[in-house]
Amino acid sequence: MLAVDVDPDALNVLQKNIEEYDLGSQVTVLQHDITSPDFPETIRRLRETLAPGALKTVVISNPPFGVHQKGIDVKFLSQAFQFSNIIYSIHLSSPKIQKYLGKKIAQLGGIPTHN
Repeated sequence: MLAVDVDPDALNVLQKNIEEYDLGSQVTVLQHDITSPDFPETIRRLRETLAPGALKTVVISNPPFGVHQKGIDVKFLSQAFQFSNIIYSIHLSSPKIQKYLGKKIAQLGGIPTHN
């Protein structure tokens, strides 16, 4: 499993949890900005260094809200679709935003759900 975050404090908390629950052999931690253009290539190179099947293709994302930084949530989704086919992403729940994101997700090749 791969865990990615740009925030070193979040990764420190994650590392403590990995150690506490003895998950070191199951989780690869990467500090990276997934909105960076080189992120897909970084993932490709990382996959080459790990055992086949070591990286799962499920993304769980809590991106910055697009109302605070226009388009950033869609950029996160776009990057996630580059290397995964199952994405769980947390967004604001307003009907207007859900409709907008539903259209964007469909354009990216996904099937939006609102749970």
